[in-house]
Amino acid sequence: MLPKIPKMVSRRLSEADDAEKGESSEQSPLLTSPKTPLSNTPRSRSAPQRRHTMIFAELQSKKWTLSDAVGTMSSSAFIINMFADICPAGFLPLASGLKGTGYVAALLLVTVLCALCIYTMWVVGETARITGKNTFRSQWEVTLGKQTAWMPVLVIVLVALGSCVAYSCFCADLLADGLPSFGVKLSRDACLYTFTFFILMPLCMLKDLSALAYSSAVAVLMITYTAYVMILRAADGSYAPGGIYFQHLPEAPQVPKQHFFECSFESINLINYLAMGYLAHYNACKYYRELSNHTPTRMKTHSGFAMGLTSAFYIVMMTAGFQTFGMSSHDVILQNYVKQDTLANVAQIGVAFSILVSFPIMFSGLREALIDVLCIAWPSLLEYLETNLWQNALSMIVLALITLCSHVFTDAGMVVGVVGAICGSAIIYIVPCILYVKALQKFCNKEKHHYQISMVSCLAVLGVLFAILGLVSALLG
Repeated sequence: MLPKIPKMVSRRLSEADDAEKGESSEQSPLLTSPKTPLSNTPRSRSAPQRRHTMIFAELQSKKWTLSDAVGTMSSSAFIINMFADICPAGFLPLASGLKGTGYVAALLLVTVLCALCIYTMWVVGETARITGKNTFRSQWEVTLGKQTAWMPVLVIVLVALGSCVAYSCFCADLLADGLPSFGVKLSRDACLYTFTFFILMPLCMLKDLSALAYSSAVAVLMITYTAYVMILRAADGSYAPGGIYFQHLPEAPQVPKQHFFECSFESINLINYLAMGYLAHYNACKYYRELSNHTPTRMKTHSGFAMGLTSAFYIVMMTAGFQTFGMSSHDVILQNYVKQDTLANVAQIGVAFSILVSFPIMFSGLREALIDVLCIAWPSLLEYLETNLWQNALSMIVLALITLCSHVFTDAGMVVGVVGAICGSAIIYIVPCILYVKALQKFCNKEKHHYQISMVSCLAVLGVLFAILGLVSALLG
């Protein structure tokens, strides 16, 4: 869309020059359109004044609405984007979560929670099909009423905002920690501001997910490389006693010999990590409406492929990390690898960039939710917030606030953990299930769908349990 603007502006300026000469002033659609404020522009203005006013009006009149991106995302783009959305930050704490959980129990948790998240993604698509609405707000309005339609939107704002702050902190910390190994010494704040301005800001201006598929592909490559390095280090014994990096470790690895069926109170941590490890549901409606030829079945199939692939990476990286460092595994597993390990340092930088390119996917959901909140509070703003100019201005302001929060709160783990536990569980399990149940009760035969209503209601209750467990994990951690 952006490459077309210079041509259109040029055409408008050319017509303005003709109008000034009296050569076809009535033929300019910009001047004759009742929607543009330039129709009342005094002819006594100088040419430069009219030119600047036209440029501003042209940019302001460029609109982008949700319908502009419907069906624009291919199957491959869907899978790549969802993988990049959840995997880069999702795998980091999993090895630490194995401290109180055996491999078999962890494998079972990964399988069950992945299946539940795939199912709730299908639930979102099925609710959209039943109601004919493709946003959480509009679905809530037709099933539960307009007065409380702000609730799911606020949940998305909180979880996306908290996650964006966490992602920003992750990137700044990983880059500041990893770049000196390659002779680039930048402080945490320098990394934060530099990469936010040069990488995040341009990507955050993109509105539809299909445009982010190319950058998301970078995340896929970097995560694949990181998985390879983690497997290699687990297999070659570099960090085991006698290994080439063992002497550089501040703490000797403590890898249990028998660790298969263990379960303890600390298993709550792994449940919380995995419950949040598939968090793509804040964008579920966006994924559904932008998927080409979207149907609930296609939504389930594509989500299943993306989350299944993510689960495979989770299992491999979780096991490899714990097999390398055991009970000494950090909450961010890459911090265990020493600076003398060049391959691990490259992986650390790669994961930082993976999080950078996945940030705009989450930011896109945050921006749409914020626009919904603003329109609920002030409906008259809708006309302005549909324009690219105002959306880009909002993006810059919100990105600046996120960067400021990441600068001030160098360790936002507690706040993000609490918000993520409550709002994350709400948007993954509670909100989609409530909307689906209400849609079935209002638009379908309740008796015919009694089994589905009962099952989905139980899943919503399970979401409440996950929220409580996550809250406990965040407060105790």
